[in-house]
Amino acid sequence: NKKDGGSNKNGLNEQKNRLLIFMCIIVVLIVLGGGFYLAYRSFFKKVEEEKPKKEKPVVTDVSDFDIKLIKEINKTEKGNYLISPYSVEYALGMLRDGAAGNTKKEIEDLVGNRKINNLKIKDRINVANGLFINDEFKDKVLDIYTNTIKNKYNGEIVYDSLKTPAVINEWVNKQTYGMIPKLTDNLNPNVLMVLVNALAIDVEWKYDFNCVYTKNKEFTKSDGTKYDVSMMYESFEGDSVQYFKTDDSEGVVLPYKEYDKSGSNLEFIGILPDEDVNKYVDSLTKEKIAEIYDSMKSAEVKVSLPRFSYDYKVEDFKKSLQNLGIKDALDEKKADLSQMIETPAYVGQAIHKTHISLNENGTKAAAVTGIEVDSKAAYDPDAEEPKKVEFNKPFAYIIRDKETKEMLFFGVVYEPEKWNGKTCEK
Repeated sequence: NKKDGGSNKNGLNEQKNRLLIFMCIIVVLIVLGGGFYLAYRSFFKKVEEEKPKKEKPVVTDVSDFDIKLIKEINKTEKGNYLISPYSVEYALGMLRDGAAGNTKKEIEDLVGNRKINNLKIKDRINVANGLFINDEFKDKVLDIYTNTIKNKYNGEIVYDSLKTPAVINEWVNKQTYGMIPKLTDNLNPNVLMVLVNALAIDVEWKYDFNCVYTKNKEFTKSDGTKYDVSMMYESFEGDSVQYFKTDDSEGVVLPYKEYDKSGSNLEFIGILPDEDVNKYVDSLTKEKIAEIYDSMKSAEVKVSLPRFSYDYKVEDFKKSLQNLGIKDALDEKKADLSQMIETPAYVGQAIHKTHISLNENGTKAAAVTGIEVDSKAAYDPDAEEPKKVEFNKPFAYIIRDKETKEMLFFGVVYEPEKWNGKTCEK
């Protein structure tokens, strides 16, 4: 019996030893597995850290030229203004294609040589280019240049005496749907040709403002004074408009009606800065615009937006262009427009005019840019929660094409329309 008991005891010890060895093996495997896992994580974490970090791309939907032009005009304006970078770029593009040497380089340095997206919706968006040539000098104008205007810019070539701007003004009035009746009152006596771009939009809101809710509301101007304006109001559901909030502004994106699938789709971007609007625009960069575009998201928004309507003209657009770096083209002695005309020429006048009218139904806006090319003096012609955005102080706005991101208009409203006692105004 003792022998049997001893045998059983040895068997139990042997089983315990096996179990202990098995448990040790499990522990070792767990420790090794954990070590391998930590090493694996550490290795790939280091690899990820060593990978070149992708920088946030700078928005390509806004050109350097757009920003430069906006900030140049903003330097001197303290009242309502509206400019069209799109229109100016078209006109300068036509001038660039007729320039040579340093004259061309200066224009290219400002606007580049990118292909401008053409926008079109019949009777709703119109982009037109015209080249008006003094018929006394039509034999001097190079065929290669007129062909460029026709083919590249789909431009209309018009020959006229140009003793008055009547023909040009009639064309401008037609192409801007009557919003800008004329380009100018006078042309210089030595005018050779005039390059003109016209842009007009007449679009309705996709989700309009109910005019029943339009009331007189207080608006605070930059100097702190207050007055009553015609304030439109609407509460938009989350899938109809977009809201954005950045470090120094907030605002709303209101879509315009889509008239056809193949056409352009426009939208209004109202920007309400935290600080003074003049300082805000002066600090604009491509990155700031990118931040606005990137932070747009659908949200329920209650919008209060005043009606506004005004005309604007850059008082000395020629000087603005000089400040932006276009100098030779405007200088009688240095201008080289030899790819345009076989006559010494320079830019004598530069004009930029706009109009906008925004109400409960939609927006009508137009721009015209004219560049007058004159003969040089030496030339003898006989030889989540609902958001609330209330635009109750000066604000900025952009009207752009939703698909191409072309900035058609940029404006600032310092003084909207005064309250006229009318609730509905169609």
